[in-house]
Amino acid sequence: MLNRTRTMALAMAMAVAGMWTAPFHAQAAEPGGAAVLNDLHRSNQEAMELGRLAQRKGFSQETRRLGDVVFYDHRASERRVSRLAKTLSVELVKVPPTQRPLPTGKAFDAAFAQVLIADHRKDVAAVEEAIDNIAEPQLHKLLNSQLSMLQKHLDAAQKTPGAAAQASR
Repeated sequence: MLNRTRTMALAMAMAVAGMWTAPFHAQAAEPGGAAVLNDLHRSNQEAMELGRLAQRKGFSQETRRLGDVVFYDHRASERRVSRLAKTLSVELVKVPPTQRPLPTGKAFDAAFAQVLIADHRKDVAAVEEAIDNIAEPQLHKLLNSQLSMLQKHLDAAQKTPGAAAQASR
C-alpha cells in the first residue's frame, strides 16, 4: 500500500512538473488500422467457433485434431489482436455467434473442410491486401503472423479427406 501511494505521488509530481509523457499504449491506430484489427478479431472469433464445433462434432480424428489446431491457433492470435488493440486504443466490436447448420457424421467433416477453406481463402486475401496498405510496424508484424497461420490452416484443410471427397464430386 505504501509503494502504491509513493508511486501515485511520484506520478502526480511528474505530471505537475510536465515530465509525464503519454505511455506508448496511448498512441492511436492509423486510419484503417482499427478496421483491420476488427476484421482480424471477427475472423479469429468465427474460426474459434468453427474449430470448437469440429472438436465436438468431427466424425474423424483428423477433423477433430484440425479443429483443435484451428481453435488454439486462433485463440492465441486473438490474444495478440486484443493486446495490440489495447496498445493502439482501438475498441474491438462484439462479434455475434454465427449459425452454421452443418450436417453430422462423415458429411460434417466434408462440410467443415469446405467452410474452413472458403473462410480462410477470403481471410488470406483480406490480410494480403491489408499488409500492402498498413504501415504501422506492430500491426504489419501481426498481419504477417496471421497470414502464416491462415495459410497453414488452409493447407491442412485442403489435405483432409473431407476436402478431397468434396473436390472429387
